[in-house]
Parts: sequence; C-alpha cells; structure tokens
Amino acid sequence: MNKGYCLISPANCVDHLTVLYDGACPLCTNSVEWLQKRMRPGRLVFIELGSDEGMALRSNLPATIRDQDTMFLIRSRDGRSWVRSTAALLSTRGLRHPWRWLVAGLIVPRPIRDWCYRQVARRRQRITCTKAECIHGS
Repeated sequence: MNKGYCLISPANCVDHLTVLYDGACPLCTNSVEWLQKRMRPGRLVFIELGSDEGMALRSNLPATIRDQDTMFLIRSRDGRSWVRSTAALLSTRGLRHPWRWLVAGLIVPRPIRDWCYRQVARRRQRITCTKAECIHGS
C-alpha cells in the first residue's frame, strides 16, 4: 500500500528538502512564490520538473510515481519522497509563524487530502490562467 512516500537512492540527492513542481503551471508557480516569501532561509529548494536537474531527480524516483503529474518533496538525508497533498503540507513546515500551522492539515486522512489535491490539480489551469493564457490553452 502506498503511504504517500517512497524511497530513492540518497546518492542522487542534494543535502536538503527539494520541491519539484510544474513550472508551466501558473498555480504551481504562484504557490512556490508564496512559499518563498514566507519561508525561513535555507529550508527548501524549489526545482521545476522540466529543468535538467528536475528531470534527473525525477528519473531516480520509483516508476510507480515517476510519471505522475504532481508535486514532489524529496528529503536528501535518506532519499524519502512524498507526493500530492503530503508533499504540499510538509513543505509548509519551514514557513514562518503563523503559516507553519498549515502542516496541521496532515491530520486529515490522506485519501481525503489527495482527493482535494486532485480536484484542484485538474482545474489548476482554469483557476489561475489569464484570458490570453486560457485562449492558448484551449
């Protein structure tokens, strides 16, 4: 049973928490900018999935999650990684007060959190795209 995480080779990791996100998604990019403004220094590194470094990190993930169109959080110390809502909520741990309390969302059962995450992910282009972007995207 998938518990929202998996292990990858620690030799392929950098020494910190790394968030892999969709740089072509306006909602994802805005979320990363929001996190960066409120993050305590040195807590997270953000890498676009489509970048060379992002593709290299993603290629080391197990095949069961490697090709998912989602957010990933990778801990370099032991190579543990999380996806979807767990990755999003754990990435808030390094935020300044009061935002760090968002991690309390982990008390909601993962199937419910991931269902909500998938609903937003399906609609992410419609949620944040401008009129010009929506015309090109349709």
